Amino acid sequence: MKKIWSFLWIVVVVLLVLGIVCAGVGFLTGADFGRIYDIVDKEYDVAKAASAYYDSFRTFVQSFFQSF
Repeated sequence: MKKIWSFLWIVVVVLLVLGIVCAGVGFLTGADFGRIYDIVDKEYDVAKAASAYYDSFRTFVQSFFQSF
């Protein structure tokens, strides 16, 4: 089991580093935060997803504390 967690940790770190490198290269070549956000928001509706995650987390926390 320890080997699986080690492997997953390595995968997460590699993906994080790759994401940082890609974002850095994008910003060096003239990327714009607003344009990137507009494209992602158009495709995935970021505000709606964030609100759904927040509501789900709030409901979970409330149900957890109501059980005491």
